[in-house]
Amino acid sequence: MNTPEARPAPLDEYQSRLRARQAVVAACESMHARLALMRLAIFAAAAALAWLAFGRHGLSPLWLLVPLALFVAVAIWHDRVLTRRDRASRAVRFYERGLSRLSGTWPGTGATGERFLQPDHPYAADLDLFGQGSVFELLTTARIRSGEETLAGWLLTPGVASDLRARHEAIGELTPRLDLREDLALLGERLALHPGERAGGIAHLHPGIEIDDHLERVLARHHVQGLGGARRRVVEDGGVLAHAQELGVRGRGGEREQRCGGAAHG
Repeated sequence: MNTPEARPAPLDEYQSRLRARQAVVAACESMHARLALMRLAIFAAAAALAWLAFGRHGLSPLWLLVPLALFVAVAIWHDRVLTRRDRASRAVRFYERGLSRLSGTWPGTGATGERFLQPDHPYAADLDLFGQGSVFELLTTARIRSGEETLAGWLLTPGVASDLRARHEAIGELTPRLDLREDLALLGERLALHPGERAGGIAHLHPGIEIDDHLERVLARHHVQGLGGARRRVVEDGGVLAHAQELGVRGRGGEREQRCGGAAHG
């Protein structure tokens, strides 16, 4: 008799992943400080060599190529560390948001979607679809404007049975794939404009960005052959399925990033 595969409790899994991502942020911050000092030391060494080469004429100017090469190498290393730190920071926010939904402390912490409220809508106000503590705020994990618009449309429009079944199928498929959903959430943030340039609390995509190219790379990394219909729409719109993510979790995501020097994703 086959026994179902045991899944970690959502709360435990989210807390474990949050701690792992926070450890990456801390490690990268420490490395960032050391590399900044290293770059300063290389610059000071280059200045000393320049004085010896041009002021005292005691060295060949070609010696300046050594600190220059070191500085470029350390700068590239530093940039990669900062990229890993920023990605881990986005992951921290992703899991903090998930934990707030699980603990019931989410009201007032997310997008309210008030701009979608229609005064003459037959049920939007009665069911608290939009506003602080609303259904929309609970459900949305969208990182771009099209994701919010999609979720709002679903809430405001009665669904066709076939569409609802397709959405449930999409949720069932994506629920256990927490690594994939994390990468998709981080992709949405990375492709979005800087927060200071956001309009209405949610970002547009950078001009000229083709989200399909980035999306396909994420899907390929997780061995997803392709998503059709509602499944693809749910993914492309930045994670609008939201609350269903906490219904079940599977995988070893806590092991993905244990140190700042690990491989960067996205």
